[in-house]
Amino acid sequence: MIYLYSGCIFLSAFLLFLVQPMIGKMFLPWVGGSSAAWNTCMFFFQALLLAGYGYTHLSLGRLGLKKQSFLQFPMMLLALLFLPFIYSNATPVPEDPSFWLIAQLIKTIGLPFFVIAGIAPLLQIWFANTGHTRAVSPFFLYAASNTGSLFALLAYPTLIEPSFDLAGQARIWTGGYILLIILMAACFSLVEKTEVAAQTKENKGSDVPPPATRTILFWVAAAFLPSSLLLAVTQYVTTDLVPVPMFWIIPLMIYLVTFIVAFSEKLAPRALTYSRISLLVILSFLSLYLFVEITYFWFSVMVHLFTLFCVAMFCHCAIAENKPPVKHLTAYYLWISLGGVLGGFFNSLIAPQIFSDYLEYPLLIVLSCLMIDRFNNSQPVKEGETDNRIFVPGIVSALVGFYIFALIIYFSNLNLPEQIFHFATYLGYDINLPGLKAFLELISVYHGQIRQTAFALSALVPYFVLTRRCRVSFAPLVAVVLVLIFVYNIGQHKIIKRYRNFFGVKKVFFDTEANLRYLAHGSTVHGKQCFTDALREEPLTYYHRRGPLGDIFALPMFGQDNLKVAIIGLGVGSMAAYSRTGNEFVFYELDPQVVEIAQRTGIFSYLKDFSHNCRVEVGDGRLKIMQAAPKYFDMIIIDAFSSDAVPIHLLTVEALQIYLDRLKDTGIIAVHISNRYINLQPNLQALAKVHNLHQTFINDDSFNSNEAANYERSPAEYAIFTRDQGIVNYLARVSGDTWAPINDWPDFRPWTDSHSSIFPLLNFKADKLQTAADNKK
Repeated sequence: MIYLYSGCIFLSAFLLFLVQPMIGKMFLPWVGGSSAAWNTCMFFFQALLLAGYGYTHLSLGRLGLKKQSFLQFPMMLLALLFLPFIYSNATPVPEDPSFWLIAQLIKTIGLPFFVIAGIAPLLQIWFANTGHTRAVSPFFLYAASNTGSLFALLAYPTLIEPSFDLAGQARIWTGGYILLIILMAACFSLVEKTEVAAQTKENKGSDVPPPATRTILFWVAAAFLPSSLLLAVTQYVTTDLVPVPMFWIIPLMIYLVTFIVAFSEKLAPRALTYSRISLLVILSFLSLYLFVEITYFWFSVMVHLFTLFCVAMFCHCAIAENKPPVKHLTAYYLWISLGGVLGGFFNSLIAPQIFSDYLEYPLLIVLSCLMIDRFNNSQPVKEGETDNRIFVPGIVSALVGFYIFALIIYFSNLNLPEQIFHFATYLGYDINLPGLKAFLELISVYHGQIRQTAFALSALVPYFVLTRRCRVSFAPLVAVVLVLIFVYNIGQHKIIKRYRNFFGVKKVFFDTEANLRYLAHGSTVHGKQCFTDALREEPLTYYHRRGPLGDIFALPMFGQDNLKVAIIGLGVGSMAAYSRTGNEFVFYELDPQVVEIAQRTGIFSYLKDFSHNCRVEVGDGRLKIMQAAPKYFDMIIIDAFSSDAVPIHLLTVEALQIYLDRLKDTGIIAVHISNRYINLQPNLQALAKVHNLHQTFINDDSFNSNEAANYERSPAEYAIFTRDQGIVNYLARVSGDTWAPINDWPDFRPWTDSHSSIFPLLNFKADKLQTAADNKK
């Protein structure tokens, strides 16, 4: 019986979390594919999960166990009418697609997801009424539920997505849903449904008081924190540190693992244990937040993820330790779900409106410390500590925060090898001694790690000193450090403007010495402009005249006056500098704030300086190009593949056909594919085969950046599709460049609108120099 119920609840959770990346794959490309889009999807699924829990709670309370089944099974059968689900983008996407996305999700998967969402607490109630020896406390089944969720997240990118198109995935999900109905019927057949049994169980639980308001608020708060922190960590890590496609799966898996462990009868640790570990980890976190060593950013990522794990473990263990009697099981899960929804609501819809940067992340760290402080102070004092233990007020803790901030500043500016060198010469040592010289070389090699370790150890001193004899409040300590770091960094970075909307945070930097301005989204630079007279109208970075784009626009065919070019992706409008009188350059940009920055603020002037030749249209580039006349453009440039937001729908078999239909027979399609973590060459080569096109490719990274002619030139990768072999032959003869056909990838299946996977294309061997350069921006 336990295996049947565990398998059924496992399958329900597996289907719930399997459908989330499937639906995301359907919708995210049409709204930019950013982490904010995924967060909105997460909020939708959390809200529907809350609705499912609420339905289970209310229907069982009002109808009873037997009558509720007369509603449950017909609803599950009704949901079959919406399966298999599929989405075809036939409606325009608004500038802020948050509510549009939620509405589309409701229409596509709303009812099936809602029906499955309430199954986990329902099955636990059924199991509690089976008469099994473990029926007294069925909460262990919640661990099976979260295990199913975890397996779904692992299976989708590694097994299902690479092997099946969206239609096939939808059929698999439908098959799983039908199996779930069968297993649900089998589980229900084991429930004691006689009036006598129901009456006996009702009488046993009639004297159980409902949970106190204080307990309910604790459940909600303890569920809110890890849910909100999950989204905050995902957004910060995947935007500012590691813009790796699909990396959002890892924080979500960590979140689910903490649920599994917390509700496991054999594995669950005490919340008090993780309250202490969390504080230690948060103190280490302070040394890395906004002070990450670029060379060792993966270590920083691990610390951020471990911070999420520890805080989530504390919160979920605290929730599990405060379980109510079975009579209030459905209400218990309802309140937990409400906390999760509030976390998603705050991060997805509130934070982008009230913060111009990702300030919700440090705020949640402080709130985590506040909850841990209250939890620890509510614990009984051990015997013998009552008289000797001292309570340290918040003001003293804040002063300790100043000490830790001073350590941050000291270690972040410390040049350890140089300090040791001067100290050795001061003491009269010969620095050429073999031992001392080797020691200095060793320190130089591991300088970053040593500085981080030294800071971490120094920052942990207050924890061991204060907690040994005192009850200390860590919330004021951590708040002071984060506020001071924030103020310090405002003075360090040359940011003149911040923008934030659904698509993320954009920052405009101004290098006053070089009179240079540039736009960055996370760690990715989207264009620069120098305002010296000689360079104001020169394209820089990936668009440099001595780079691949310069080769393309130097082709004889582009000397005509009536040149028509479509460009997907605006940036700061750098490519406008290639336009001449009589040309028509059309930029398509999905993010309206990028248009505002490039065109209306006066920060950048490319579009203003070349306004007679250029215009901008807001919207998805693929959909916008479909509105153009056939054979209209001489060139189509796709410049949207340089960060974590990989708009797959722009490079599918169907998308390329749309471009070819709007392209003149002698025209070219140029694709800018500079990317640190994904290699798009196999797909490009496969697309060229499908459409019988000539293709050529260049990795422009072999140049002397110190030459004046290469000022602010960045390494770049471009590929070209064309029906004209002469264009490929011409580029192959360009002096000093290495245009060449892409190597054959015979086993790679080209992306289509219904089948695509970036998993086989992930490449973590990023160019360290480029990674460091981009992160320093």
